[in-house]
Amino acid sequence: LNQADNRKLTIIMHSLNDIERISDHAINIADQAKIKHKAENSFSEQAMIELEIYTKAVLEIMQMTQDALVNLDLNLAEKISPLEDRIDEINRALYDRHIERLKNNICRIENGMTIVEIYTCFERISDHCNNISIVLRQFSEQQFRSHDFDNNMNRSSPEYKRMFLAYTKKYSLPEMEEVIGNYCPK
Repeated sequence: LNQADNRKLTIIMHSLNDIERISDHAINIADQAKIKHKAENSFSEQAMIELEIYTKAVLEIMQMTQDALVNLDLNLAEKISPLEDRIDEINRALYDRHIERLKNNICRIENGMTIVEIYTCFERISDHCNNISIVLRQFSEQQFRSHDFDNNMNRSSPEYKRMFLAYTKKYSLPEMEEVIGNYCPK
């Protein structure tokens, strides 16, 4: 192998576990969709709006990751971490909203278990996408400890903040007050 092919092979080999885990989470999501399809009750309109926002963010990070990996595009790889951080925020917000509704007996437990599993899978998929972006960036900088590499990312840089703000605006969630009574059927 020439040097460029050797580099590609190394990056792919380091990314295989994350790719496999993404597929495992996708299967879990499909299983939850089958369960939900068979269920007698459905998610509320508001829950579907929130789930659609979350889905779009996860689809974007997956597409960015695929494109960055296939093309060894380091500029695109650098855009993944801010989106992954936004997805983490979305996950926490939607999980907290769901817990609040459960406490107030607004949401049915059957719907809750399904949607929380989907949220968890989405968040983990984004984590694995970020891991792949780290591998791409590491091999460009010849650094090979991914945890340290991600911790050293300059989240206070103007470029990172700009990207994070853009993702926050693009994937904004409705205010809790708009949602509290409409999330899950009673």
